[in-house]
Amino acid sequence: MKSKGLTAVLAVVAVVMSASLVYLVTSSSHKTNLDGFGENKASAHFNKSMNSIISTVTGAESRYSLPYDMSAAPKADEANYSEVIEEGIKKYIYEDETITVVAWAERMTKKINGRKCTAEYAFADVQISDPSQFRRGWAGNDPVKPGKLPPTTIFNNCNGVVGMSSDFYSYRKYGYIYQYGEEVISKKSTIDKSNDVLVVDYNGDFHTYDSADFKKKVADEGKTFTDSIMFSFTFGPTLVADGKNTHSQKFKSQKLGEIDHLQARACIGQLGKLHYLLCTVGEVGADMDTLADEMVSRGCITAYNLDGGQSGTLLFRNKHINTIAYNSGSKEKYGERAQDSVIYFGTAKQ
Repeated sequence: MKSKGLTAVLAVVAVVMSASLVYLVTSSSHKTNLDGFGENKASAHFNKSMNSIISTVTGAESRYSLPYDMSAAPKADEANYSEVIEEGIKKYIYEDETITVVAWAERMTKKINGRKCTAEYAFADVQISDPSQFRRGWAGNDPVKPGKLPPTTIFNNCNGVVGMSSDFYSYRKYGYIYQYGEEVISKKSTIDKSNDVLVVDYNGDFHTYDSADFKKKVADEGKTFTDSIMFSFTFGPTLVADGKNTHSQKFKSQKLGEIDHLQARACIGQLGKLHYLLCTVGEVGADMDTLADEMVSRGCITAYNLDGGQSGTLLFRNKHINTIAYNSGSKEKYGERAQDSVIYFGTAKQ
């Protein structure tokens, strides 16, 4: 009986997969524009739908994928954490069948506006096996009314292996925020058109738009576009596009983030397929051009500026590994600024 039941289940999966593949091929034939790095939208929908199909038919998630919801990732195995010293720099490592992370902090001196500036740069190089491991954690587990907590608290509640603070969207009066294709908040009446939106699709690929272009894309394509959004973030500007520093008038017109000054920074970049680089710069900070150059030098195809200053927090295991800027005398837990959400990556090993 068990054998017949399994055969029936596999038959259903085969039929659904065949239908999905037909949809994927036909959808791709209608639109070949890849719209930036990565695969097309049909493939993004396919990644999400197959996760859902397997869950429905078998009653369990695929071994190496996670549900597309606000649930925490599985708890990482402590035995998979390690530390090494390379060229005097301590590196923090986590590795299992589904995720590899190397995180570290180092002091670097750069010439900015004619002066030598030394600051702590903290990085995390992250590779995952499935896009569902790229996740967003919320202070109150409700993106509409997220509340505020220190990033480390949110991160620990989500069982993150590595992560960082994000855009602190609830602090401002504008922003386009989507999660799993659903609009969380859209304060359209006071949008600052100079700010950029980062979209992460269901392939885990990055796409950036300025606010006006994003708004137009939603108007022109509707749910065809918004259904492809796993997450969106509003802060910016875009630092790197097609592997190049996007230095332009954009860096001058961006009103958010004090882009011309030396400031503590936070950003995230995509290095390749399901491969990312997280970065914070300490209190002395960097200007936007220097930050963009650094992300290009480390191989980023796309990179996007997030909320820096005291908000900038790089998280690994159960704590932040960067020195939080401007936290002297702070009464907030861990010296971190309480925020609404974090970006994090979790293991998919159950």
